[in-house]
This record gives sequence, C-alpha cells and structure tokens, in this order.
Amino acid sequence: MPVHNNPWTNNDEPEFPKEYECQARRHLTKSLSQPQYTRPDIWFVSDNEIELPSIIKDAKNVISEVGFQWFDELLKLHNALDVFQNRPETYMQKSIALEMLGGNLNSMARADVVSGIALESGNIELAKSTIMRVRSNPFYTRQIDSIKILDEKLSLLEQLAIL
Repeated sequence: MPVHNNPWTNNDEPEFPKEYECQARRHLTKSLSQPQYTRPDIWFVSDNEIELPSIIKDAKNVISEVGFQWFDELLKLHNALDVFQNRPETYMQKSIALEMLGGNLNSMARADVVSGIALESGNIELAKSTIMRVRSNPFYTRQIDSIKILDEKLSLLEQLAIL
C-alpha cells in the first residue's frame, strides 16, 4: 500500500503483512443459511461433516466473487483513493467488522493512507489538503500532540512540493 511512501513513515513495507497490519481489511460472509451458527463470517462445520462439500463450495464462491473483486478494486490507485476518501468503515453486526479502512473518515490514520495514495499518484496538493482537513477537525484541534504531528507532516509535504 502506498502509505509506506509517506515522507514521515520510517517503516519498510512488509513483504507479507499480517492482517492486522493492513490499512484495508475485509471479512467475507457466507451466502448459505446456517441456522445452527448465525455469525455471518464463520462457516459452521458439524462433527459429522456431511455438509462440508456445500460449505467448501460456498466459501470458494465468496472468495472468488467478493474477495478477489475487492482486491482488484483497491489495486487501482484511483479506485483506492476514492474508497479511502469516501467510504466509511462498515460492520456486519455490532462489533464485527465487514470492511475496515484504517480508521474513520477524516481521521489521522485515514489521512495517512489518502496522502500516501495521493503521493504515489504524484498529487502533493491532495496529500497536503488531506492533512490540512484533518488538522482543522475540531476533534484534533484540542489535542496539542496531534496538531504537532500534523504540522510536521505538512512541513514534510511542503518540502516535497519545493523539490
């Protein structure tokens, strides 16, 4: 993910990141009815495994029809930029995430991702305006440490714009 291209990021992009290290995360949901286990993101297999072939078929279909399409959408920078700028995080049920995108809209974490994608696309102005929008958020204006971090990010972006 281009977030590792931000000038304030000191970490190398991991070759094989763990799921919790990813800015974009999606949980797939089963499309078959399983009244004995209603959690939508867990395929239930009974001890006798009699329904295993239908469970495997459903999981395979969900991976290929939902999972791969989701990855394809985010692989295109302009799509990823739109998703991270505009799509709120969603939940299947209370406290069970469906899609997580690194934080709430206009949060510092989301701004890092948007600015990274913008820089990858060569759009320094979008990276700066994204950080400035977060800096003007009343939630952050009350937090001196956050303002300091955001000001440092803006300074680094200004330096990039000069180069």
